Amino acid sequence: MKKASKILIFSALSIALIPLPAHQNLANTKEIKMANLTENKILNTSLKNFFKSLHGYYNFSYEKLENERKNCKKNVKDKVELNMCQAYYNQIYNMCRTEGKEWFERNYKNSYDDNNCEFWTINDKFDFEYLKQLNYKICKNSKFANKYNEDITLLEQNQDFKEQKLAYPWQWERVVDKNGIFIHKLYFDGLYDKKVFFGKNAFLMKSIEYNLYGDYMLVILFDEFVNLYNFIDDKYEFCRYYHNLEFSKEALNQKEKITIWIVPIDKRGNLIKTSNKTWYQISDKEDREFYFDKYINHLNKNKE
Repeated sequence: MKKASKILIFSALSIALIPLPAHQNLANTKEIKMANLTENKILNTSLKNFFKSLHGYYNFSYEKLENERKNCKKNVKDKVELNMCQAYYNQIYNMCRTEGKEWFERNYKNSYDDNNCEFWTINDKFDFEYLKQLNYKICKNSKFANKYNEDITLLEQNQDFKEQKLAYPWQWERVVDKNGIFIHKLYFDGLYDKKVFFGKNAFLMKSIEYNLYGDYMLVILFDEFVNLYNFIDDKYEFCRYYHNLEFSKEALNQKEKITIWIVPIDKRGNLIKTSNKTWYQISDKEDREFYFDKYINHLNKNKE
């Protein structure tokens, strides 16, 4: 197996779900006095803290790199797995930090962009309805129908569509509005986590009602939507991926189509770290259906 493949495998394993313990009082957590925090304020705070944590996971100092390498050596005994562990953090550091410029240009013989692994605001037109219309115009049976001049790409047809602006959402006053809708559509260009945040794909669950960890569980859902963003400037890839765009129970059971992350938080929206992690990817089929059903209930409740 090639070294690159091993690194990717290790990456997948590193974000796999770690079983969470049942709801309990944290030994070192003091009771927090609430200051009339609404659920919307808690949602905004938890999302800002989550975004900052996700950004920090990829953008870290050389000192932290050294600490992570030491942790690998301390916790991993197998020599091959140790090399994979250290290579994983080396790759993130080298690809996401400005300090990696010399390494990147030497190994990839290409110019270095230090805006890797960042958040971006993207065009507000990027939604399901727009993509449906675009699919109708240019695709047929998952293939580019050549209804337009062959030389015109989606990007050329939509000059402002993929316009991006660097963003630091944890510094914003609000991330979602009073209805829980993202104020700006966000794209995170992580090395292993490329995600689009839009609509109402993030919500809170009261943990005690479901015997979960923490005071609330921040739940975030992603789907093939992100792939369409990555390929919006490629008419052939767009048409190939569009037919995968589903948000249903059937699509849920095809894990590559819908991803669910959960983030345990306290009453103020602070992230609770467990097992050295602050967010978890749900992989178990029953758990995925559980959180997806809660998401559908959340949408229906807001319609009332």
